[in-house]
Amino acid sequence: MDKKLILNSAIRAGNWFINTQNMDGESGDCGRYIYSLNLETKQHWRSSGWQTAFGVFAMLSMHNATGDAKYLKSAESAIKYIKSLQILDQRRPAFFGAIREVSPQTEWSHPRDALSAAWAMLGYNLYAKDNDCLERAILYADWMLKYALIDDWVVATVNLGNKKARNSEDIIASCQSGTILFLIEMYKATLDLRYYDAAYRMTNYYVKHFIDKNGLITTIKDRIGNNNLDDPKKWPIDWQMMHRVNDDFGGISLVEAYKVFKQKEYKQRCSAYLGWLEKTVNKDGSYLDPVIEVGSATAPIFLVSFESIANSAEKARACKLTEKNIKYLLTIQQKSDDKLVDGAFLGMDNWCKAGNGNWINIRCTAYATLALCRLLDKSVFPLSMSGLI
Repeated sequence: MDKKLILNSAIRAGNWFINTQNMDGESGDCGRYIYSLNLETKQHWRSSGWQTAFGVFAMLSMHNATGDAKYLKSAESAIKYIKSLQILDQRRPAFFGAIREVSPQTEWSHPRDALSAAWAMLGYNLYAKDNDCLERAILYADWMLKYALIDDWVVATVNLGNKKARNSEDIIASCQSGTILFLIEMYKATLDLRYYDAAYRMTNYYVKHFIDKNGLITTIKDRIGNNNLDDPKKWPIDWQMMHRVNDDFGGISLVEAYKVFKQKEYKQRCSAYLGWLEKTVNKDGSYLDPVIEVGSATAPIFLVSFESIANSAEKARACKLTEKNIKYLLTIQQKSDDKLVDGAFLGMDNWCKAGNGNWINIRCTAYATLALCRLLDKSVFPLSMSGLI
C-alpha cells in the first residue's frame, strides 16, 4: 500500500480531531471531541470518556507519526477532561478510583468504557511521562478488580451512589474483552501480578463463553437470567453485529494473551476469527449489510497484530484482508469545506444503529486513524506493539 497515501489520510483524520475539539478552558466540555454528527442536519454530540480516550490514542499516534506538537497538545487537553471524570473522594471508598461515563455529574459508569479512559491515561503516561496518569490508571484498575469484576468477567454497568440514576446491570458482553489487553499492559507497566492473574482468568472466560471455535462472537449474555436481551431499544441489532466485526480488541487480547500465557486455544481462536472475517467481508472490503463501517478500521488493527503469531499462510491471508479493508476505508473518508466533517470517516448514528452513509463518528475515525498509523508502524495503540512497554 502507498505509504504517502496512508499518511495523508491519517493527517486529514488527525486534523478532524483538532478541528472538533473544545479548547475553551472555561468550559466543562474542554478537551472533548465530536462523538457523532448527522451529515444532513449537522446536529452533533460531544465525546464521552471512552470516546475521548481513543481520541487520545489517535493524537499520540499522529504525534508519533508526524512530530507535530498540535497533536500532543490535543491529547493533553483530552486527558484533562478524562481526569475530571475520575472519583477521588475518600469519603466514598466503594467508588474511589471509578471513572464516570460522560461528565463529573454523571452518576453511573460502564466499567469497560471507563477502562478505556484509564487505558488512555496509561498510554499518556508512557508516551508523555505524566506520572499522575499512571497513578490514576492504577487506581481505576484496582477499583475495577474489587468492585466490577465478578466471576471472571466485567459487569456492564455500575451505579455510582444515586438510586435515581441508571441502575447497575449484571449483563455481560463480548465488548468487555478488551479488558484483557488492558490488564496485560497494566501488568507489563507495573509488574503487579493481580493484573496478570485477572487477565488469565478473563481470557479463559472469553474463550469459553464468547468466541467459539469458528470465530463467531456472542455479543451479550444474561448470566443470571434477570434481563431481557430481546429489547431492540436497549440492545439494537446493529450494535450487536457491530461488536462482532469491531470486537473491541478481543482478538488483539487473545494475541497478547497467547504470547504471555502460551495457551494454544487462544491462538486457535485468533485463526478462527481471521476465517470468520474472511467469510463476512463484502467484496468492496466493508462488512455486513447494512454496512458497519468501523469493522474495516478495527479488523486491520487485529490482523496486523495477529501476523506476529500467525504461520506464513495465515500471514498472507491477513495481509490480503488488511489491504482490502483499508482500500474500502479510504473511500468513506469525508471531503468537505466544513471543518466539523472534513477528514472524518462514516460510521454509526448517535444510537448505535447503522448510519447508512448519513453519519460520521469518532469510533470509526479514531480506529481508522490507529489502523493507518499501525500500517506506518507509528501507532501508539496497542501499547504492547508500540515499543513503550
